Amino acid sequence: MTFAGLMLANDIKNRLIQPYFATVRDGTVSIITRNDILPTFFYALMMIVMKPVAEELFFRKAIISFGSKKRVFVLTLVSLILCAVTRAHGVLGIAEWILMAIPVTIAYVATRNIYISVMAHVAFEFYDNIYSIVYAVGRIMNR
Repeated sequence: MTFAGLMLANDIKNRLIQPYFATVRDGTVSIITRNDILPTFFYALMMIVMKPVAEELFFRKAIISFGSKKRVFVLTLVSLILCAVTRAHGVLGIAEWILMAIPVTIAYVATRNIYISVMAHVAFEFYDNIYSIVYAVGRIMNR
């Protein structure tokens, strides 16, 4: 369900927000320009595994602590805002990244299990990055 929430948030971001605001990135495909297989492998490892695990451990596990409902609510908002501010510029970009962080944050707060949000985030990053990695590997192998 968390992965489906991430997919829905991504669709909202891509179909409802980005087309109506010219200052938001235009959706062009990012192509890895390195011509070596080893840096491409490390890029894939970083983007698909290390980045989502680090983000979940810091922005969810380390910041959100459970106690009273008020404390959970406030720390959840702090977590969402910090996560967005570290990834975006401007009010619209921050709003987009808050939208993208909501599904994994809800999953963590509802279950108190960081592994659910980590695995959903890793699965989403795999979905979001695998096309550029496969393209880069194919380009490197066929040069």
